[in-house]
Amino acid sequence: MCFGLICFYSYAQNPKTSLDFSKSAIFISFLTFCDLFAFVYWHPQWVIYLVPFMGLSFAFSENKNTYLLVMAVVAIAFLLCVFTYFPGNVDERLLNLGFFGRIFHFSFMNGAISKVLSSVVDGHT
Repeated sequence: MCFGLICFYSYAQNPKTSLDFSKSAIFISFLTFCDLFAFVYWHPQWVIYLVPFMGLSFAFSENKNTYLLVMAVVAIAFLLCVFTYFPGNVDERLLNLGFFGRIFHFSFMNGAISKVLSSVVDGHT
């Protein structure tokens, strides 16, 4: 249904200039991918599909401060979702057990994020 609404919105668009056409094309593409990610079980690495549209939409944004604030909130929500639904996969363990952790022998937060989020998800405080 959402995809049908996006198609209707796309059909109803009548950009006057090539700049308006570019803005509309980027926005519609971004909406299409957001629609896809909203209704399927997705993997965090798929966000790479959204990054070009987010960057281009920032370039065309008239109020960059508001856009940055919204994107910061979205990034924090994205990280919380990833830490919650993919425990031990893409959290601080990625830094600790990865390339730089082995070279520089450091431990970032020592699993604290995973422990806190797993206790919240399990209902323990």
